[in-house]
Amino acid sequence: MKSPILCFCCLLVSLITTAQNPTNILLTNPTAADILDGNYDPAEYASDNPIIHADDIICLMQDDISTDSLYQYLLKLGSFHNRNTIADTTSPTTGIGATRRWIHSKFEDFSAQRENRLIPSYLQ
Repeated sequence: MKSPILCFCCLLVSLITTAQNPTNILLTNPTAADILDGNYDPAEYASDNPIIHADDIICLMQDDISTDSLYQYLLKLGSFHNRNTIADTTSPTTGIGATRRWIHSKFEDFSAQRENRLIPSYLQ
């Protein structure tokens, strides 16, 4: 008879192995899928203008983030109205579908502003 500890360890190893290599995640962007699988060259995503001093990060964040733009994002998200799980997914103006398309486009804009190093994708 196997010991309960051995069985537990085998189960734990199985769960960890499965969790590290998920097969049930589908992405709409093949590049994002490759990155999640570890199939990419980190040099391709290196910044042309790296931050040398850690203190510069705070200054750059203060320059890039404004309460006005954050407030506008919240107002825009509120304009989509019903965003629950049974909301309309096909409307271009309301519901969760319009909301996620707007958010995806914002992430594409943010990526374009940062050397296209952010890879937006939908999870299915």
